[in-house]
Amino acid sequence: MIASSLLPSRFRGEQPNNAPAPPSKLNQRVTPALQFVSKITCLHPIHTIVLVALIASTTYIGIVKESLLDVSRSANKAD
Repeated sequence: MIASSLLPSRFRGEQPNNAPAPPSKLNQRVTPALQFVSKITCLHPIHTIVLVALIASTTYIGIVKESLLDVSRSANKAD
């Protein structure tokens, strides 16, 4: 086993200095929106948890209600 493989690449010696690619147009549009949402969620964590729970429970109830109605329709056709 070579000892240099145990070290992270940044400690193995000089690395080629590659300049990072400029951000894409999509990245420039999405990043500020995500940063805004992140800031709001960090400032109001309880509100965020309640909102996510409310959306999840509403979605779950909608799915369950829809699937229960489908079961009753198929039971009527069996008769």
